[in-house]
Amino acid sequence: MLFPASIVPARLFDYAKNKISLLPQYIDFLKDENFNVFYNAPCVIFIIGSKSVKSLDVDCALAASYIMFSAIERGLGTCWINLGSNIRDPQSRALLAIPEGCRIVAPIIIGYPKEIPPASERHAPEILRVIS
Repeated sequence: MLFPASIVPARLFDYAKNKISLLPQYIDFLKDENFNVFYNAPCVIFIIGSKSVKSLDVDCALAASYIMFSAIERGLGTCWINLGSNIRDPQSRALLAIPEGCRIVAPIIIGYPKEIPPASERHAPEILRVIS
């Protein structure tokens, strides 16, 4: 599901009423009316699925990775905003048209980045054991 990030402000997270366990620094951010959890990106893609699917997290993570790789090939920037998977407020879920029995797994922001950061340093893998 594609959604403009600008209409999903932090106040849509009813973390207290819905008993969402968050780190204290996230609660401080969410108390700020000006904070947008999606960093004012022009678009959010919510990858959702049925809670009854046993492989839901893996399936959605694979879909998210393909979307993110495809976006990069088109000059777009993306970021998985896991805090966005905590939207539990019924009005917010209705606004996002999330069906009952479904769960947000991968909220991905997408847009044109101001700059492309350099690739992070890569380390050789540590081989623990070779079984032959």
